[in-house]
Amino acid sequence: MRLEEAILQIIEQTRFDALTESEIDRIQTLLMHDAAMGSAAGGHPLVLSLIEDADGLLGDNGYTLLGNTQKCLSNDLAVQYNAMAVTVSIREDFVAGTHPGAILFPLLIAESERKTYAFDRRIESAALGLRLARLLNSRLGKALADKGFRATTVIGSIAGAGALAWLKEQSAEYVLKAMSAAASAASGLAYPFQEGSEEWLVQVPIAAQIANIASRNMKSLTYSHDQFLSGTYSLGSFLQMEFDPDMKLDLAQETDLLKIGVKRHPVNSFVQPVIEALLSMIETAVQEIIKVTVKVPVSYPKNAYLTHTGPFERPNLSLLSIPVSSAIAIARGGISYEDFQAANDPEILELAKRFEIIYDSELTSYDVRVTMHLQNGEQSAHVETAQFYPSLEDELKWIQDQHRHVLPWIDKLSKAWME
Repeated sequence: MRLEEAILQIIEQTRFDALTESEIDRIQTLLMHDAAMGSAAGGHPLVLSLIEDADGLLGDNGYTLLGNTQKCLSNDLAVQYNAMAVTVSIREDFVAGTHPGAILFPLLIAESERKTYAFDRRIESAALGLRLARLLNSRLGKALADKGFRATTVIGSIAGAGALAWLKEQSAEYVLKAMSAAASAASGLAYPFQEGSEEWLVQVPIAAQIANIASRNMKSLTYSHDQFLSGTYSLGSFLQMEFDPDMKLDLAQETDLLKIGVKRHPVNSFVQPVIEALLSMIETAVQEIIKVTVKVPVSYPKNAYLTHTGPFERPNLSLLSIPVSSAIAIARGGISYEDFQAANDPEILELAKRFEIIYDSELTSYDVRVTMHLQNGEQSAHVETAQFYPSLEDELKWIQDQHRHVLPWIDKLSKAWME
């Protein structure tokens, strides 16, 4: 089965009536989480820079800007702003190293403010976008990463275009045309994943804008590339991949919505459970720590960054490191994105060297066990994967506990999304 044929199957299967209560709950959980994290990060300079020259576009009416009391008359600018806000939080949704919601949700939120759509249709469109992103990441994500490109932006742009097309027209033909246009733009504009640089963040609003333009032009595409993922001059050929037209796809597994979770710390997905464990033991003084043993699943990536103890050419790269991110969290009593600027400080580097990372075959998914060996004994914490796959009720409580200042907007979004 070609990837394009699989997309048609996903479109046919993704209907609101076919979604389980758990799947609907998960979609809303992801949306609320990303919106809350974007609202909390709305004051970041990279986010505000997008509206610095928006004279005449800001006021009381228009499209919502996360974390900002003003609204925007420009759909394009609102989408870019919100995509930047979500991704700058570094606490967006996540699945297998990618973050589809950071691009998808700003597109759907803006379109839902442009025109009134039924709740069923919005949920259905979000489900489609997330499933498309999962399938594309399953089949293309590794090839993108191996060549140094960022899967989140390329895949998110294509899947986002498809979801937006479905919300607007509910037509499989237009979904494929919008995805084809986004794929051609993503192929042509793909550039290396500049880890640790601001380019890494700016890529996301650019990708969201590509999706927006692709869906806006879908009706004008008399001819489009019907094998834009697996044919000649396709994204697959750009990545030098060969697809077997008879390949088997397990769509139920490769598009499972319940496998998409939320990040609660501004670090790499694989680092966050370690931070969660450490924060539960945070009262321990740094000078009391002799060694910290971190056990992670054997499925964790064996890359240099994950176990890197610094120093880093760009301090932001330390969010990919278990030892350095953990050292910052211990030293600061918590961790924010701004804290990574201290990654190369001598006291942080010295503490990072006390970490030992062990790959444990008894652990799976994102489960971790962390033990602090202290001068007067030991402290241990076990964090299970389920921590990052909360129900909507649990997520809204966590948002309220952590970020009270964003709740008025979240309440408003929650009501509007459910009307």
